[in-house]
Amino acid sequence: MSDLMVTERTEIENEVNPVLAAAQSLVVADDLSFIQAMALGTACAVRIKAVEERLGPAKKKTYEAYQEVMKLMKSFIDPLETAKKLLSLRAYSWQKAEEDRKRKEAEGARRLAEEEAAKKRKAEEDARLELAERLEKNGMQEQAEEVLAAPVVVEVAEVAAPAPRVKVQGTSTRENWQFEVENASLVPREFLMPDEVKIGRMVKMFKGETRIAGVRAYDSGTVAFRT
Repeated sequence: MSDLMVTERTEIENEVNPVLAAAQSLVVADDLSFIQAMALGTACAVRIKAVEERLGPAKKKTYEAYQEVMKLMKSFIDPLETAKKLLSLRAYSWQKAEEDRKRKEAEGARRLAEEEAAKKRKAEEDARLELAERLEKNGMQEQAEEVLAAPVVVEVAEVAAPAPRVKVQGTSTRENWQFEVENASLVPREFLMPDEVKIGRMVKMFKGETRIAGVRAYDSGTVAFRT
């Protein structure tokens, strides 16, 4: 902080602090303290205006410099942000499509493996049944029963899991589920919000006579102090 600003701050504090202390300690309890409150409120308004007039030029100069810097930053950052969002959308869309393709391939391979295993089981069961029938015809009932009772073991071909996502250092991927309302009349009540703008208009119109279920109208009026 410059020496000039330190001096400005000290002078303003000398003008403001006594009014602040008096206002913060005042309790409005009778006609006299009410009049004192009105006088102090006006004093506060006067000092607010004085502070704005005293520091206004410096504020304007600082804000103009701030706006110039922000304008320059925006000219570079906005196109970069747009490009970043476009790349994010394209990369995420490709990644989701690729994961869906790999998942479907894995499911297809698993289904084929299960179908192949079922065929092998059926062939094994048919072969055993044929063998058992031949044994029975040859009077070997006990052996035939043993053949039929033996468990059928068919191995299902192992299917590799889908390859993991491609990872690039300095980047990350996360889901971002959103929504759009297709039919507002079907949305459950617990997801609806009161129309506060419409309610506010009704309260200003009817004031204490407002009758809206679930709404309490109240007056939060204030006293205005003019300089």
